[in-house]
Amino acid sequence: MKRPPNYKMKLRRKRRAKMRRRRFLFYLLVLSLLAAIFFVLYNKYVVAPKIAEPQVVEYRDVVKGEGYLLLDEEIVFTKANGIAIYNVQEGKKVPKNVEVADINVMNDNSKVKDQLIRIQAAIDFKNDSSNNEVKDEEQREDETVIRNIQRFIRDKDNEKLVSSINTLDLSTKHTVNVSELNELLKLSISDLEEEKEKLTEKIASTSSDYKSPISGIVSYTFDDIKKELSIHLPDETFTADYLKNVNVGTITRGKSKVSEKKAFFRCIGDTFYKVALPIDDPRLMNAYIGKTVPIRIGKVMTEAYVKGINEDESGTVAILELRDHLQQVYVPRKQKTVIIKNTLPAIKVPKEAIVKNKKGQEGVYVNAVRHFVKFVPVDVLAVRGDYAILNLGDSKQTIAASGGDRVKTLRRYDEVIIEPNKVDREKIVYQ
Repeated sequence: MKRPPNYKMKLRRKRRAKMRRRRFLFYLLVLSLLAAIFFVLYNKYVVAPKIAEPQVVEYRDVVKGEGYLLLDEEIVFTKANGIAIYNVQEGKKVPKNVEVADINVMNDNSKVKDQLIRIQAAIDFKNDSSNNEVKDEEQREDETVIRNIQRFIRDKDNEKLVSSINTLDLSTKHTVNVSELNELLKLSISDLEEEKEKLTEKIASTSSDYKSPISGIVSYTFDDIKKELSIHLPDETFTADYLKNVNVGTITRGKSKVSEKKAFFRCIGDTFYKVALPIDDPRLMNAYIGKTVPIRIGKVMTEAYVKGINEDESGTVAILELRDHLQQVYVPRKQKTVIIKNTLPAIKVPKEAIVKNKKGQEGVYVNAVRHFVKFVPVDVLAVRGDYAILNLGDSKQTIAASGGDRVKTLRRYDEVIIEPNKVDREKIVYQ
């Protein structure tokens, strides 16, 4: 059978039409698939509210503020101008009577010695030194002074050694013009002896050593010269109003050149110390009076005994007693203090997830079956930053609800809805 002349052309047209239909169906299928994926993603990430799993954390119920250190300290002052030599480093603990520093006064005391000789001559003149009985007494005094000099050399007590040598030197007869004694002879013997004592001490201070007055920590910083934060003051002294007026500015010494009658160093007794901590409300600490609690001073963890609470119109102050780690916290005098009342496991969720039901009970929405959500009551312990810290409940995972009944609370594996405003109200299930 003979085919028509245009047979091949018609066959090609049919094949092309068939290919176009297949291509159209393929594109339609791809577009349908993309539309389905887009719908799922849009519903999940745009329409459906976002969810998050709770994070397990450790919650600390704390009371914090700026605490004032109450210390047992003794301040040593310089006796003269001079160059200081330090034997003990800042913050080191030493026993009592340790030589912390020395001062070389570098003074020319020749005029002072001349005045001492004149005073001694005036005393001798008034005592009538020609009297044999007086001479015998002076000889006995000289023998005592010599024995003292020997003892002070053995004990390395430089200040008393210099004083004794000067005393012995004064007992040696010096030629003095009587006309130089006119003013001194107008004074009584007791006044002359007093002036002699002052000048003798001044000469003795030419090379003075300074010892620790108590056992404790040596410091060359001073933040309580007036002793307004002394541990020896009654606890009732440290009220909120009192602490507001205390100046805790720090003065740092320890330089080589020192001036007379200035604070030189201090020794801080470390047997125990206290902290006066202003707090917002006495109810925060009333239950802990007479108990020991963990405490953080600066970055140092230790324990404190809660002695009591002072209240006035300006606020509340908790008085704490401590016995450890003073070397790590003795400066600055005022620093961040945190009392840790309790530590317990908890969970945290974004604070935006917290909602309230019609009864005023706080809670969150969690995902349930078939696109429903469930309202779960929660106990908010604290809000910190962007997160709410929630109580995990008792061993049965229950908490006290607003009505007084115990109800199931949030579990750590629940999916919490963090966009509650997108929840369909008709799909909320209440317990």
